[in-house]
Amino acid sequence: AELAKFTGCSRFGMNVFSGALNYIAGNDRVEGISPVRRLVERIKTSSLPQDRRKSIRDLKNAVQEGPHRQEEIGSDGLRVIFAVLEQDRQMQDTIVASLELLNNVCCALDPPISSEQDEILDAAEFKRRSVAAASRNTQLFARINNAVSLLIELLEEEEFYVRFNTVELLTAMVGNETDLLVSEILASSTGLSRFVELLNDSRDVIRNEGLLLLIALSGNSEEISKILTFENVFDKLFSIINTVKAPVDRSEEDLVDAKEGAILVHDCLHLIQNILRHSGSNVALFREAEGIEKITKLIRVVDVRMRTIVSE
Repeated sequence: AELAKFTGCSRFGMNVFSGALNYIAGNDRVEGISPVRRLVERIKTSSLPQDRRKSIRDLKNAVQEGPHRQEEIGSDGLRVIFAVLEQDRQMQDTIVASLELLNNVCCALDPPISSEQDEILDAAEFKRRSVAAASRNTQLFARINNAVSLLIELLEEEEFYVRFNTVELLTAMVGNETDLLVSEILASSTGLSRFVELLNDSRDVIRNEGLLLLIALSGNSEEISKILTFENVFDKLFSIINTVKAPVDRSEEDLVDAKEGAILVHDCLHLIQNILRHSGSNVALFREAEGIEKITKLIRVVDVRMRTIVSE
């Protein structure tokens, strides 16, 4: 049944997959290779989606061994993972596993916890090497033809973990190689529109991750900020701010909600600041949208809430 779902292939589907995967990833079997290379080879030659998925999960576990595995998977496995994302698009579990692996290799790993002084220096080296590997892997993956476009397409998927891991990956990649990712995203006709649509997601976690992605993108790009202005982003941000409720009492749960709400408002204002910072035309549009009045109203509301809390 699972094979029948596979990309609508004919009875020659597995041969089609193997051919496409080997074409995209390369077919260079070598005897006596490392565990990472062996897993990569297994993904390239497996005919069953569940076998590919298992090997991808094994690679994800291997990353935790340290930066050397990040480097190795980056060198040997990124084209293979891209091929799987293309070919196994209908297999959500495989897509999620692939995105989780990409997040691991494109994000800096946390060094092992140790109280020994002589291992602190090792931890610093671990971090430095992992940051460098994450940056290099971001470059390698983003430069695969259509790789960033494919991630943008994956944002169409409603499934929570597909969308969540895609947004997290894009945010990490933007943080690692901002100019490269901005260039790739601007080359897409739908990229920024899809990112702005994340602000409408009913799932707060995804909405908030989308907000962080837009903050990362807009920090130093006047072109991005101008496009966001015409995507009606100001209204969306003030709508989000208006969902934040004042604490009803001083209970622990209410105070946690208040803290999360304050962070959300801060992030919305941060994005507005980014959009206005480098563009006089954006400032003019912000004024026309009564943005100054809305900010003034927000300040007054915050002032009243703070006075209430202090008086209690």
